[in-house]
Amino acid sequence: MTYAADNGYDKRDVDYSLIHHESKEVFTKFIRSMELQEGMKLLDIGGGYGSVFMNISDLYPELSFQYDLLDSSEKQLGKAKTAIASFLENKRSGAAVNYIHRDAVHLDLPADMYDIVVCKMFIHEIPEVNQALVHQQIFSVIKPGGCVLFWTADLDESDHAFYSETIRKKDELAGFHSFVANRHFLLNTQLETLLAGAGFGTIEKLFDFEYELHTSARLQSEFQGNVQTLTSWHDHILEAAGKLKPEEKKQMLIEVSSSNIHIRFKRAVFKALKG
Repeated sequence: MTYAADNGYDKRDVDYSLIHHESKEVFTKFIRSMELQEGMKLLDIGGGYGSVFMNISDLYPELSFQYDLLDSSEKQLGKAKTAIASFLENKRSGAAVNYIHRDAVHLDLPADMYDIVVCKMFIHEIPEVNQALVHQQIFSVIKPGGCVLFWTADLDESDHAFYSETIRKKDELAGFHSFVANRHFLLNTQLETLLAGAGFGTIEKLFDFEYELHTSARLQSEFQGNVQTLTSWHDHILEAAGKLKPEEKKQMLIEVSSSNIHIRFKRAVFKALKG
């Protein structure tokens, strides 16, 4: 089994719900689209601190199901174990929770094992060279009739380059070297092509929603309070924004203040079925 020598998630320690402004409304819509039933097996790849499990349990507190959280970062798995244990205190739950420390490039899991696979803001962590392999392995572990759901950046030709470079520069300034080397944000069309190539049948974009990036939210969580680093990120963003077409700028509604840049991107949920 192989793990990255420099895993940014062993360094990065943030509350995603705060920096990404993830709403209960979007989580509820996401979970309902899973169509979970009693006794199902769910694999959460790159599951972070277990937000998917906790939101499922909030929505369906009596549901019995198997939840396996897979992550390549021991630090993230530790946070997930602590957060889920705290969440389950004084709660009755029929769910069985398992934790798997593993790189998604080497899933090494039985074929046809899971009813549902979830990839929430994860697939962009896979290097481009391994994208096809990971999609094929996801297909393999899903039972016939099962599905995979992606909660991911909603990118087309109008915003893909700007979004990718904005996040890449942030990771570079924060010292997340593995992110800079490995992250590969997919166009929606690329995601659909990879899913079809892996063998999935019906592939659909279920819904999209606004993702509001506030640069100031990263000052403490990722830049350790270094205002100069935040300023350097702002300079990069403004230079890149100057190259955008007027209609692209209008779409993203970029707002600039002395301490924050606010950009409106989109995220989306895609669902693919294994026939």
